[in-house]
Amino acid sequence: MYMSKSFQSEMYVYLGNKGSVAADGMSFVMHADKASTERFEGGVGDQLGVYAKYDTSMTQQIKNSFAIEFDTYYNGDTLDKDVSSNENKGHIAYSFPDKVSSYGTTTGGKIGALNHQGLYYPKDYLSNGTWHTFSVDWNPLFKILTYNFDNAPTVRVPINPITVFGTNSVYWGFTGSTGAQSQESKVAFKQIPGLVNIASSLKVTKDGKDITSTGASAADGDVKVEYETTYNGGKQDLINPIFSLELDDYLSYKKGSLVINGQSIADIVSGGKLTYKLPLNLTNQNNKFTVSFEANPKVMTSQNVKSKIKYSLNADNYIDNSEIEMPIQKVKIITNADFENQTWLIDTINSQLAPKKIGIDVYESDLEGIVMLSPPEKEYPAEHIPASINKLKNLESLDIGNMKLKGSLPKELGDLSKLKMLGIYGNNLEGSIPSSLGNLTNLQALILVDNQLRGPIPTSLGLLNNLKQIDVSQNKLSGSLPDFPLDMDGIAFSDNQITYNSSVIPDFLKNAKFKSYDNTFIKGLKLTGNTKITSTSNVIKPFNSLDSGYFNLKVLQGNVTQELYDEHLYTIKNSVDGTVLYKGKRDTQVQIPYYKGISYTVSVDDAEKNPNSVLIISGKVDEFKFEETPKSMSIKAKIGDEEQPVTLDGQLAIFDNRENANWKLSITPSNLKQGTKTLQGEYTYTDKDGETHSIINGQKYLLEKGKSDSINEVINLSNSWGNKQGLHYKMNKSNYVGEYKGSVNWTLEDAP
Repeated sequence: MYMSKSFQSEMYVYLGNKGSVAADGMSFVMHADKASTERFEGGVGDQLGVYAKYDTSMTQQIKNSFAIEFDTYYNGDTLDKDVSSNENKGHIAYSFPDKVSSYGTTTGGKIGALNHQGLYYPKDYLSNGTWHTFSVDWNPLFKILTYNFDNAPTVRVPINPITVFGTNSVYWGFTGSTGAQSQESKVAFKQIPGLVNIASSLKVTKDGKDITSTGASAADGDVKVEYETTYNGGKQDLINPIFSLELDDYLSYKKGSLVINGQSIADIVSGGKLTYKLPLNLTNQNNKFTVSFEANPKVMTSQNVKSKIKYSLNADNYIDNSEIEMPIQKVKIITNADFENQTWLIDTINSQLAPKKIGIDVYESDLEGIVMLSPPEKEYPAEHIPASINKLKNLESLDIGNMKLKGSLPKELGDLSKLKMLGIYGNNLEGSIPSSLGNLTNLQALILVDNQLRGPIPTSLGLLNNLKQIDVSQNKLSGSLPDFPLDMDGIAFSDNQITYNSSVIPDFLKNAKFKSYDNTFIKGLKLTGNTKITSTSNVIKPFNSLDSGYFNLKVLQGNVTQELYDEHLYTIKNSVDGTVLYKGKRDTQVQIPYYKGISYTVSVDDAEKNPNSVLIISGKVDEFKFEETPKSMSIKAKIGDEEQPVTLDGQLAIFDNRENANWKLSITPSNLKQGTKTLQGEYTYTDKDGETHSIINGQKYLLEKGKSDSINEVINLSNSWGNKQGLHYKMNKSNYVGEYKGSVNWTLEDAP
């Protein structure tokens, strides 16, 4: 054969069935010493018909040679002195028999032990009654000879043909020898070097990509099996070639897909087997043969397997039986349970993947093809959004509108990293907006209008650089509005108890092309409650309606008060020194200090700078005073009339919020005069018991006494005055007609 050309040789080597008593083996030899092989005589078993004789001066070796030995006998006293006995199982190695450097030296300076290169010790006897695979490949470009024996490591040997053989034209074959013991040695050639040079390959592809090693699954659909062989010359044409192929149970042939030499042909595949006799020999002119067809991987649900494809190209002068393995991965068939039996979602997916159907032939990989989900606006009041919606990992748009879904927004929505539009509106969703939505870095629009969502808007949404529109109006959201970029197209959060920690509208909200924030603490809502409280205790429970210090916090919209949402965070400070007395959610058991005159500053959701979110509540200070006295009093009477009630312009009322205190009210009227004339008569007072008392002009008269009212605080005395009770004037008959004037002093005093 010619070393200037590539060659491959495959064969089976049989080394008998003698086990530990086999001897001595054989060698694969390449050489340029025809004369030595024709007249080789003598020699002993350890030389295997190719090596120099031990303890000589380089005699009996094949000159200009390369050898691979399959040594079944351990000659530990001679050429095998420097290797292990390997329990007489044998060894494999290569060497250059005609080179002195391939041997050691004896003490007498003669040929010593062989230098075994690429040494391999098999785990079983070489002479074990089985045929061993052996192949040799030569690459003339890199001048590398590669050989493989069974499952032993591949050995690569650099060979310069001119240096080793003295020529590019070499002989090859097998040599052997034995001594006292023996074995049977055979070689069966699968491919003879130089006779016909064939390069063949089989692979499995998907969309043009070789997947032989990576494999496929039923979810991938059809794969393509491609075989190609090329005749690269030789001493003979490839004579009467027959191609055969066999699929196992893990791959099934797709009818009508068979193509041979580029032409579709009628199906000749039966039971996964194909046999085809080539119509012509392969020659230098007709040197190509190709076969391809499509196949379906079997549905594997429990485990991964490997599919074996056996194929052969056998001719009168060539044998090639090979096989490849391709992994078949197990698949997950998507079931209704995978989407928590939510029919709105199952029906929508089925409509996109038809004719495939969930529960039958929809796989996880099929879900990867869904980039938009927009179910019809049909009401499903008993259904929800399942957490497993994150299986639709390539979703770019999710639009769920006016379906009356219940439940909450699953945090798994944040796994849909490719989402650009998320619209879930017109539903009955409760719970909070998941902070995981802040993971959606590609999100451009978030629409969550008209739900029952609670809690704050996650601050992470304000950090989404691609977000241009957010609308969370008509929910039950609270908390402080996060800061958003200055270039937002739209920000809407009307009809929520949302605030912002500023007394002015933030720039990002003013700059938004569209904004809506009516009926929020930014516009339209205001914190309200009891602005004054009193207690006999030194602690109060501001959120407990049964406590005297109850703040009764509400939200005021116009003239209408509404309840505050449970999710609000309250901060209660001492207004004077700023001490934080409590920070947290509404809790009926929370206690804070109280003393008369204390002032509390209450704010919601850390928005102390927003006056709509702040309420000042004062602890009561004892006060004892007139709430109101009449601006004037008048009497309209005729001479000779009986006593007439005094008409008051205004009310006579006391303010007394002291605890368990007493008071007394006195009146000191003056005479009524017109010029020098004095009206003859007197004031009288009829008490609540109906008794009438005279009042002497110019003298102080005790009109009423009573107790303080720490709850209502104001005591209105004149409310019950009229014709029978109250202040009257009794005029004598001897008076001049005219308009008389005078004054009244009211005196309010503390009483024991």
